[in-house]
Amino acid sequence: MSIGYSKKHILKQLLAAVSLGVAATVSAQDDHALFGMSLEELLNVPVKSATLTELDILSAPSSISLFHHQQFELMGVDYLHELINFVPGFQAFRQGDGPNEYYISARGRRTGSSNREILVLVDGQRQNRDLDGALAVPVILLAGVEKIEFIRGPGSALYGSNAFMGVIDITTKKGVNRIESSVSAGDAGTKIVHAQASYAVANWTLDAQLTGLIDEGQRYDVADTFTGLPTTITDPHSGTSLRLSASSNNTSVTFVSERRRSKNFYIPDTTAEGTSRTSNPVDALSLSHRWLAAQDLTVNFSGSYTQLAYEARFFIAPEGALAAVSSPSGTDPFIIQLEQPQQNLVGAVQGDWQWQPDISFQGGVEWRKGHYGDLRVRNNYDLTALANGDYPIAFYGDEERYSYVYHAFDQSMLAGYLQAQAKLNDDWALTVGGRYDRYSSSGSAYSPRLALVRTLTANQSLKLLYGEAFRAPTINELAAENNIYVTGNPQLDSERVSTLELVWVGAWERRQLSVSMFQNQFKGGIYQRVMGNNRIFANSQNEERASGAELGYFEQLSDYWQLRASASRVFTPLDEGFRLADTTGSITVNYQKSKWNLNVGWVFTGEREQVVPSGDRLTLDSYQWLTAKVRYQWAKNRDLWLQVKNAADANYHTPAQSESLEYGLPNRGRELSLGLSLGF
Repeated sequence: MSIGYSKKHILKQLLAAVSLGVAATVSAQDDHALFGMSLEELLNVPVKSATLTELDILSAPSSISLFHHQQFELMGVDYLHELINFVPGFQAFRQGDGPNEYYISARGRRTGSSNREILVLVDGQRQNRDLDGALAVPVILLAGVEKIEFIRGPGSALYGSNAFMGVIDITTKKGVNRIESSVSAGDAGTKIVHAQASYAVANWTLDAQLTGLIDEGQRYDVADTFTGLPTTITDPHSGTSLRLSASSNNTSVTFVSERRRSKNFYIPDTTAEGTSRTSNPVDALSLSHRWLAAQDLTVNFSGSYTQLAYEARFFIAPEGALAAVSSPSGTDPFIIQLEQPQQNLVGAVQGDWQWQPDISFQGGVEWRKGHYGDLRVRNNYDLTALANGDYPIAFYGDEERYSYVYHAFDQSMLAGYLQAQAKLNDDWALTVGGRYDRYSSSGSAYSPRLALVRTLTANQSLKLLYGEAFRAPTINELAAENNIYVTGNPQLDSERVSTLELVWVGAWERRQLSVSMFQNQFKGGIYQRVMGNNRIFANSQNEERASGAELGYFEQLSDYWQLRASASRVFTPLDEGFRLADTTGSITVNYQKSKWNLNVGWVFTGEREQVVPSGDRLTLDSYQWLTAKVRYQWAKNRDLWLQVKNAADANYHTPAQSESLEYGLPNRGRELSLGLSLGF
């Protein structure tokens, strides 16, 4: 299929955008502080997710990328999934589970339609649902975020399950000491409003963030998944986020309330315009207290309670499809309404002991208990009979009837970890550690790590990294039954990966370059397998290997120009990795002078494959995604911006998880928006 534009066309648009920005700066009279960070300033921002202690990028024993808000606020992106495609090794693309579902993967592996292999943290709190591994809050907005650390490779030695292929650690803004607000409106009926304030009371700082999102959606001409006839679908979604926190030097309390809603599009991978919808409510309360137990020993106590749910309504059969196999004969479409509730209680104790000037120890214990309510499905036909092929199936009409995909149960997890960091001499540093996790429903796993960092010069380091990680089965993988999609397997074990990696990092005053090469070995991968007329989750009996390389580049070309680039290549793709691109890359150019800032971003994604209804694989074309953002600061803390996403209006498709679509999932066309930010 054609992606609808040429490289020459893209180049013309880039040159036009740059010319516009340069011409605009000529008339600027007053000098203002640059909006973004210089490379030297960025290198001084510590990273913590690699060891739970603050280190710089040269010495952190991981393959890591950092994005600060002063960078991504200048880019033509609004959401985490848009930023991810500028990160080496990571991919995020649309899925057919609703308009707002974009799933994340790293290094060429993703076995399902969720983020189950990437752990996402927001202020240290897990965002992955135990139910299916997906994000409890789809579409994470970048408004209100301070910085994001992206770790490529295993992280289970510190974080446990889901830190399988990588970790995304998000830190929100706190203590801004002013009121920050922004509003933007786009041509797809998109409106994003954000406000944040902090207030000091005695020894406490009170922070509040409120964000609202409304997106009326775009229109797509597609084939109806039931009839094959042409139809038009839309992808509207909305959401709100409230974050309240109170913190002192040693204690913090945070309350978070998130809501996301969507309708239409594909759910799951089926069209039902005007009928399908999803909802994701999340409420969480967390607290932490730091205790200075001794001069060189700090102990942190933390706990949290989270209540969330996934709610959905969708078709599984069109009008008249079940008339011949139902009793009494029903011509109504088969409509499913489900709710998956989950409650989590977490407690943890973590210690950091600086035993010697060059030797420190970190360790802790973590306990989690999850309660998973009945996965109750309201249906107008007998879902259990349909799933088991027990015909004729009962038709209930308007009568309220329920089937159970699984009944309520509890799962607990207890884990402990220990890590040692030692500077062996002026040139060598060692990190060694491991974590033991035990689940009440799926057994135990041990995840070791070993890292040697060699300081080559004051500006270069070489990292040799080895780590193992695991992913515990989700609740759906263990317990699902009485449905037409897939059956759970209570005998599942955790899937495991071991990774060997070599990373070179160079960081100078105006330039940073990193190159990493990795090899992964997977054991016991959890896949869907056909057994008779059903699909069941099962552990693979085969070992799988994958290898690849990644490059990250960032340069301060002059006082006005910055360049950031990434490239990734999977050399030996996995058999189950056909939905992922083997080759990805990105370039971001930023120009700042006086009152003006221009940012142009380009993302390249290589070919992917889609399984079509015939069982064959369709190759989806590579595509390029172009963004631009022009920002004007007319006074201190007063900014106006114009933003365009998918500037070339590329018509591209991404692969669905199911086999029901002929051409994959349509993606958003060009989006224009105008925004304003004010600080007081």
